[in-house]
This record gives sequence, structure tokens and C-alpha cells, in this order.
Amino acid sequence: MSGRKTAQALAVILFTAFCLWFAFRGLEPAKLRDSFADANYWMLIPMMGILFSFYALKAWRWALLLTPVASLTPRQVTPAMMIGFMANNLLPAHLGEFARVFVLGEQYQLKKTPVLSTVVLERVFDILAILLLLGISLLFVDGMPPKLQRFCQIFGVLSLVGVASLVAYMAFTAQFLKLVKTVFGWFPFLPDKLTGGVLGMLESAAVGLEAVRNPRLLPAIAFSSVAQWMLNGLLIYCSAHAFGVTVSYVDSLMVMGVIVFAILLPAPPGYFGVIQVCFKLVLESRFPPEEVVACSMFYQVSQYIPVTLTGLVFLSRVGLSLGSLQAAKGNSTRDSKNGQSTNACGADAPVASDGEGGDSHVRSGNLTESANSPDSGAVRDARSDDAESEQPPETLTP
Repeated sequence: MSGRKTAQALAVILFTAFCLWFAFRGLEPAKLRDSFADANYWMLIPMMGILFSFYALKAWRWALLLTPVASLTPRQVTPAMMIGFMANNLLPAHLGEFARVFVLGEQYQLKKTPVLSTVVLERVFDILAILLLLGISLLFVDGMPPKLQRFCQIFGVLSLVGVASLVAYMAFTAQFLKLVKTVFGWFPFLPDKLTGGVLGMLESAAVGLEAVRNPRLLPAIAFSSVAQWMLNGLLIYCSAHAFGVTVSYVDSLMVMGVIVFAILLPAPPGYFGVIQVCFKLVLESRFPPEEVVACSMFYQVSQYIPVTLTGLVFLSRVGLSLGSLQAAKGNSTRDSKNGQSTNACGADAPVASDGEGGDSHVRSGNLTESANSPDSGAVRDARSDDAESEQPPETLTP
């Protein structure tokens, strides 16, 4: 293991240990057990419906963003998407985004860079939607000490300013990138890796902005982005009420906003400990800490188990394994360093063939995509002839 990877692993371990200590410090085990014993687990029924709708909206939005790259349906992109979320739950280093690009590229032989640009653009829309919801919720927050409430309101205004900045980025991309470079030039002490990473992410997302500028697609993309995070806030609301933590929907949106930005830190797979800290930071001042931690665990596990199992099923159906995802990531990294060219996934993809001289097919679960199949015409233009060896930015998260 290289020195950099060792340092990253150590940072994750230390951060996780701190989060777990902070989340469980001062809790009374008996009260924590009582919270689980008295919970309303029937709440799982509506929560599973909300969770299904959340990921259905994500799949629909990704299919829309992929429109300039390939004509795919939400059902076709769902396996790669769920494999990505599963990878974030089980594998280190936020490998989920790489997994999504890898699997979709293998299924449909798509160029890597355009697919990656849609994933980065998803993050832009996620941040846009979350800042919008968080900004609005913070403006109307109630029941907090005056100084903290004032801080929340100021942060709410700043969040709405962030929304306006992202809208400017999407509407005036070239001018916005030039402005960002100029601003970074005012702060020469900033690490080149940081400034280069931010600019690289913005430039990658700019490749996928064709879908955003389509007046037929933009309303649907914007609606699905806001709707899915409103549903996530509803999941938090249901989880809290199942444990007697009578939060308002505004409180739920605040917790959601804190969680989304907290997982950008060097968190462990599954974000255990991190989510508990976020719940405590927002709710502990008004509700018993044992109930807050219990409902945070319920919220986390109610998503972790179905998402992970679904992703593993899809991974098996496309003929891959967790080891193959990690190996592909390693191959992509080495090829990128050596300047070698790889296929759309950043590694040699396994291909099923009808035999010598027959048509080649790329595995897609029970469905194989043939280069001569009429169904493959919609994606043929996006297929990779000499795909780039870039890899998804490490800053990307689900």
C-alpha cells in the first residue's frame, strides 16, 4: 500500500472512530434499548415505498442526462446505478461513481468521458436541490437558541446564493469557469490539487450540459432532482416519528442537508457513525439523545440493507463481482498513470461472443447488447472506439 493510501485509510479510521465516539458518548444503554423496543416498525412499509420512489426518480434523471450520449431507459440504467450505491456501502474510497461508469460502459460500450460527465452533472443538480431545500428550511427554522437560529438563517441565505451560483454555472458555463479560475488566482496559497480538482469537476460536468440546455429535458431534470431529495427528507421524517422523535418536515430537511455535506469527508463505507453525528448535531438539543441515535440507526439500516442487496443482485446478473470492480479501478489507475488507452470502462471489459466469426455481445444481465442488434442503434454513436483512460474524480460521492 502506498504512503498516500495508508494516510487516507488512517484518516478514515480516525474520522470514523471520532464519529462513533461522539454519537454514543453519554448515552444510557437501557434507554437506547427501550427506544428500539418501543419503536413503531410498521413505519417500514411506507418507508420502503418512499425509498423505491427515491431511486426510481434517480434512474429517470440519469436516463434524461444520458440522452445526448445514448437513448437509454430508466430500467436500463438502474442496474449500474444500484451497483454504484452498493459499492459505496461496501467498498472504500467512494468507488460507487467509478462502478456506475464501469458497469454502464461495459453493458453498452459507451465512451467513458460523456458518461462520467452525466454523473458529475448529477452531483451539481443534487447540490442545487439540497441547497435550495436547506436554504428554505433554515430560513424558517424554529425552536433554537437565538444565536443559533440567526446563524441558521444566515447560512440559509448563503445556501440560496449557492443555488444562484450553480444556475449561473449551468447558464453561462464558459464565463463561469473563467471567473472561477480568476478567483483561484487571488489565493495562490491554495493547493494545486484542490483548485485543479474543483476545476476538473466543473469542466467534466460541462460536457454533459447539453441535456440541461434542452428545453424539453431541463424541467424534468430539475423536478426529479428536487423531488427525490424531498422524498429523502420524508424518509428522515418517518424514521424519527417511528421512534417518537416528533420532528417537523423542516427539521428533516435540515438533517438531510447536514448528512449530504458530511459524507463528503473521508467517511467509511456505509457512512456508519457519520449519519448518527448529523442527527445528533441537529436534534439533540430538543430530543432525548438515545431516541435521536436510535432513529438515525433505523434510518440508515432501512436503506443500507435493501440498497446493498439490490446492488449485489444486479452485480451478479451482469456477471461481475466486488473483486472485479476493485481490480478494474486498479487497472484504470495504472493505465491512467502509464498513459495507456483502455475501453470505455477504463479496463478490458469481458465480452461474450457467439463464437469465432460471430457477433460480439456485451453482457447486460439476461440481456446482451449486440453490435448488429436493432436495439443497439440508439447507443452505437456513443460507443467507444478508443476510449479515454481517465478515471472519475475522487471527490464524487453518492
